[in-house]
Amino acid sequence: MRRINYLFATVLIAILFCACQSKEFNKSEIIEGEYVISNPGDSISPLTKYIKLNTLLPVKWTSHVVGDYPIYMSIDTFSQNLQIRVVGLRPATENKVAFKIETKEGEYFKDTLTIISDSLPAGYPDISILEDNLSDKDNYFHFADFSMGVKGKFHTKPFVFDMNGEIRWYMDLSHFKKWASPIRYTESGTLLLGTGYNIYEYDLMGNLLKQYNIWPYNPHHEILTLDNGNIIVAVDKVDQYIRFEENYVVSKEDFIIEFDTSQNKVVYEWDLRQLLDVDRPFLSGDVKNGDWFHMNAISYSAEDDCLIVSGKHQGVVKVDRDNNLKWIFAPHRGWGKSGVDGDGFETKSYLLTAINSKGEAYSDSIQDGFISGGPEFDWPWSQHATLLRKNGNLMLFDNGQFRYYEPGPNFSRLVEYEINEDEKTVEQEWEYGRARGKELYSAIISDIDLLENGNVLGTFGFLNQQDKHYARLIELSYPDNEVEMEVELVFKDLYGNGQMAWGQIDLLYRSERISFTQ
Repeated sequence: MRRINYLFATVLIAILFCACQSKEFNKSEIIEGEYVISNPGDSISPLTKYIKLNTLLPVKWTSHVVGDYPIYMSIDTFSQNLQIRVVGLRPATENKVAFKIETKEGEYFKDTLTIISDSLPAGYPDISILEDNLSDKDNYFHFADFSMGVKGKFHTKPFVFDMNGEIRWYMDLSHFKKWASPIRYTESGTLLLGTGYNIYEYDLMGNLLKQYNIWPYNPHHEILTLDNGNIIVAVDKVDQYIRFEENYVVSKEDFIIEFDTSQNKVVYEWDLRQLLDVDRPFLSGDVKNGDWFHMNAISYSAEDDCLIVSGKHQGVVKVDRDNNLKWIFAPHRGWGKSGVDGDGFETKSYLLTAINSKGEAYSDSIQDGFISGGPEFDWPWSQHATLLRKNGNLMLFDNGQFRYYEPGPNFSRLVEYEINEDEKTVEQEWEYGRARGKELYSAIISDIDLLENGNVLGTFGFLNQQDKHYARLIELSYPDNEVEMEVELVFKDLYGNGQMAWGQIDLLYRSERISFTQ
């Protein structure tokens, strides 16, 4: 009897096992007609393709380019008319592209196609992996907010490269005929950018998904999304002025807006002229030409609904929802009254005091920015890329231009500060870059990111050594400063006039590590 029961159980298990095995279709059992491989959008994203096909049953799909660092695309909705997205083709290559379609019952069909891609256009940088101590890096890709200098204007052409240093995706935005930056790579895998009084959203295939006109505001330098879907943008506002000496000049890059995409309108405006001393001249700002602040980064503090705002020519400030000033993080020299005419409130009481690890204030010469506090403290100079940590600390890229009010070569840093808002003090917690000096001195642009693995990624975006113009991406263990990855991007500057001037050279505004799987 036990033998019969054992045999019965064995047969039952075998039947159930077979029943659970998904059926693999032959092509003729599921595919109707032939595949069509087509270019997406307006072909502004050439290393992508669509595989178009029709099926006899509703299916979902996945795809990837075979080889090192595969890029996976997928969709979980079921359809019989498919446009399978292929992203990450290698330039000038016979790419093997695998895809799989699957029915609701788990029945499936797999195939591999060959797609021949065009060569990479001229002008993209040469990428070298100088240091690579990373593990589990199969899905490590880097998004580069890159623009080429073309006869005095920038043509924006962002790209993504893998850990072989190979460009696997790019988008040609030169149809704007101007700098179309910054570009925010969103969590949903789209690209959000602002230029020419408009906000645009593209998918990776190059399709324009959304366009919002925001006149009279012109976006620049920063764009980010809030959890409610609204967009925060650094903007110029048409016909706005500040007083300089006895005249009024058009002010630049000193407004922020919050744009509600559901209502298609601006719902908040911040005016930095009302909060700060607009004719404080001691850094590199050109008050005569209205560029007194030069906003270049914004971080959102969800805890208290405030904005942390970087002005290259003044410092970093915090403002609340109602356009009230909370603090000023900058050298103390020269701060006076706020306002368009300089007849507002005194700003000095909002200045943060620099302290050491014992809680002691530094000397007046350090507070005013004339001398350094050494590795324990330096003010940020001409900074970019504010980053607010979960613990409340502030990270940023300290470019170092005009450090201590001097124009000569200096050093750039990745740096972290702890700010005590109640005491109005600031203490430096961590830095990297001082010891590498001129090698990593990036006078403009650049970026800092905190990675999921706890490391820090720095983008030193504008480096010059003799006859080489280049950028470096450096991943560091935090806080130990061990170099885990270092990548060099050497620019070609093909379309400028040979001068190191705006719109004549290539530049990397920012970069970030992305997970390129959708």
